[in-house]
Amino acid sequence: MKGVLRYLFGVFQRQPGEIGGLNGIRSIAYFMLIYAHLFRAYRYFGIDGDNEWVNNFLNNGSLCMDAFFALSGFLIGGQLFRELKNRQTISLRKFFTKRILRILPPYYIFITWQYFMLGSIQNDALPEIAEGMRAVRSRVIYDYLYLSDYIPGSMTHGWSLSIEEKFYLLLPLALLLLNRVKHRVGRLLLLSPFLLVPLLFRAYYYAYLTSQGTEIDTGIYLLDFYYPFHARMDSLFVGVIFSAVYTYFPDSVISYLKRPISRYAAAIGFLGLMAIMLFTTEGYPDHPLNPQPAFFVAVLRTLVGSLCWLSIMVLALNSESLLGKTLSLRIFVPVAKLSYCGYIIHLVLMGALSQMLIGYRPITYLEIFVWTFLLGTIILGFAYLYYLVAERPFLLLKEKLTGRRPAVDALGEKPVSGAAA
Repeated sequence: MKGVLRYLFGVFQRQPGEIGGLNGIRSIAYFMLIYAHLFRAYRYFGIDGDNEWVNNFLNNGSLCMDAFFALSGFLIGGQLFRELKNRQTISLRKFFTKRILRILPPYYIFITWQYFMLGSIQNDALPEIAEGMRAVRSRVIYDYLYLSDYIPGSMTHGWSLSIEEKFYLLLPLALLLLNRVKHRVGRLLLLSPFLLVPLLFRAYYYAYLTSQGTEIDTGIYLLDFYYPFHARMDSLFVGVIFSAVYTYFPDSVISYLKRPISRYAAAIGFLGLMAIMLFTTEGYPDHPLNPQPAFFVAVLRTLVGSLCWLSIMVLALNSESLLGKTLSLRIFVPVAKLSYCGYIIHLVLMGALSQMLIGYRPITYLEIFVWTFLLGTIILGFAYLYYLVAERPFLLLKEKLTGRRPAVDALGEKPVSGAAA
C-alpha cells in the first residue's frame, strides 16, 4: 500500500536534499509560459483596452525559457561537476541512462500520440485542412531526431527540447575534456566560450543581415536567433558556469549569500526582467502588427535575461532569505515536478480548453490573467495523469538503476538521498 501511495502522491512531496527555492522559480516560469501563449492566441481576436506595455509584458512571458534553461544548466552541470570532483571522471553510461529515462518517454509518447491523432482527424477533415495536417505529420521525423530547433517539426514547441538534448550530449564530453585542466579557475575560464560564441554569432548575424538590407522580422528572429542551439546555448551555460562555482567554491557562495549584495543583485535581476518585459518586444508572427525585434532583443536579450534569472536563482538557494522561504513553499512542489509533462501537453490542451471555456472572442487583460491561473491549473491536472503514465514508471526505473540523490547538494549539507534530476 505504501508503494501505491508513493507512486500516486510522490509528486506532492518535497524530497530530502531538494533545493526548495528552485521549485518556485520553475513554477513561476510555467505560468509565464501559459500566459504568453494565451496572449498570443487571443491577440488575433482582439484585446479590449490595447496597451503596448501590457502587450509587451504578456508577450515576453517567453523569458520563462531562459529560466528553464538556466535551471537545467545549473542542475545538470552540478551533478556532473560533483562527480568530477569526487571521482575525477564521469560515468557516461550512468548519465545517459538517467537522461534517457527522465526525458525521452513523455516526449516520444506524446509526439507518437499526436501523429496518430492528427491522422485520425485528417481522414474526416476538409481537403484544405487535411492537406495542412498531412504537412504537419510529415515533419514528425524532425521531432523524433530532436532537430526541431533547426527544422520545424510537428510539435510547435519542441525546439526547446531539441536544444536540451544537444546540451545533454555536449556537456559531459566537454567537461571531461576540461577536467584535464588542473586549475579550477582555468576550467571556469575555458567555459566562457560557451557564453561568448552564441553572443558573437547573434551580433555578427544581426550586423550581416542589416548590412544586406534584410528586415529582421519576427520570423527571422525566431528561426535564426531564438530557436537554434548554437544561438541559444548561452542560457544553459549561464547555469553551468554557476554550478562550477557552486561545486568548487561553496564557501565563497555561502559567504556571498550572507552578504547584502546577494539581495541587491537579485533585486537588480528582477528589475532587469521587468524592464525587458515592459519595454522590449519580440513581435508577433503572422500578425498585421509585426514590429521588428530590435538589436537588444535579437542579440542581448537571451544572455541578459538568463543572468537576471541567475541572480534570483542564486538568492533562492538561501533557505533563510525571504525570497528563498517564499519560493520554497510547498504549493510549488507539484507544479515544479509536473512542469515537464505540463510543458509537453500544454499547447494541445490550451487549444481545446480555450475553445470550450473562453470561446474565440475579444477578451480583456484581466481575463488573460484569470484564465492563466485557471487553464494552467487544469493543464497541471492533466499533466499529473500523464505523469503517472508516461513519466513516473521510468523515474522509478531510473532510481532502481542509478540510485537516488538530489541533482545538486544543498550548500553546507552532506549529500543525502533525494529527488534525482
